[in-house]
Amino acid sequence: MKNNYRILYTLRLEHEFFAGNLCRAFQCYLSPKGMELCHRRGMLFKQTAANEWKVLYNGEAPPSGSAVDVLVVELHVADASFINYTQWEHLQLESPYLLELPASTADGRLEADKAFKPTNTRKGIRSPFVIIQLHLTDEVYQAAQASPKEDVLYFHAPSKYWEYLFVNRDHKRLLTTSDLRLEDGNGKVEFSPFETVRKYDQEMLRTHSIRPIKMHERYDTLLSLALVSPDSHRSKQILRSNVSQPVWMMRHDEDNTDYLSMLCYF
Repeated sequence: MKNNYRILYTLRLEHEFFAGNLCRAFQCYLSPKGMELCHRRGMLFKQTAANEWKVLYNGEAPPSGSAVDVLVVELHVADASFINYTQWEHLQLESPYLLELPASTADGRLEADKAFKPTNTRKGIRSPFVIIQLHLTDEVYQAAQASPKEDVLYFHAPSKYWEYLFVNRDHKRLLTTSDLRLEDGNGKVEFSPFETVRKYDQEMLRTHSIRPIKMHERYDTLLSLALVSPDSHRSKQILRSNVSQPVWMMRHDEDNTDYLSMLCYF
């Protein structure tokens, strides 16, 4: 980057699922028309951080009264599982969405599922998820002199119940549902009492989180399956430690998409 280039505009993407971690869901490119405009105006479009892109210019604004330049940028989804961990009612992938920038909000924050407008254009093989039209108005150039305009596109993650199905492989060990408890050593998640269910042609012990849990790439939980002894003088027995948390790639419960289901053995 040359020293005489200055920041004209910043676009940043945030996804709740990747909170605190690197978001790998998106890629952003100039369209052919965008490349032509950058070449003509001497601008650069650079990725400067994870999910952050900047428009750089040489400090000179177009002549006053000239037509407003529109920089066209393409936003692509880089992760095929994006729809599994994104809260978006009636998400359409058959045609690209349209987004007009800069944002009209005071803080530049946009809820993606509300800001994106559907189009009737049929999506091709390499068509973008969103066509972004950045209007480089006089206000954008004026703001760049002191505090360049910055917009943030925010994506929400859904909340799901965690369901666990435990299979007892020791058939000689007789257990009742009242003997068992799924515990979180960090106290973040509370689970229901166990019940006996029959799935996949076998008897299982089922429990689920009391409340739905926001989907994240990683969780600060420490789960273990405990045997609660009726004898108060004996400590509880851990039947299985380090029980894995349901993650986004796990299948949803077949009967209820509000649940993430995990099959475990002990």
